[in-house]
Amino acid sequence: MGGGRIFSDSSYKPELKQILEKIQQELNATSLDQVMLAWLLKHPLHIIPILGTGKTERIESAINSQNLEMNNQQWYAIYAHSQMERLP
Repeated sequence: MGGGRIFSDSSYKPELKQILEKIQQELNATSLDQVMLAWLLKHPLHIIPILGTGKTERIESAINSQNLEMNNQQWYAIYAHSQMERLP
């Protein structure tokens, strides 16, 4: 997600990573991947993510992301920090 930059490049949108980690704790998610997938699944355009993995544990984690109940405030916080702009 994001080409993996959110995980590997500490200078890439540090505020976004902080908000993802905060929401990860709030949702009791096991990984940032789960939070980002939950965000995509709640997107109003009904995005269907395609996973690029064959690792069982990552597939199971992705499946479990469907059970995270992200609220609108959390969703918007991720959007705002990823775009660095506010919605009207």
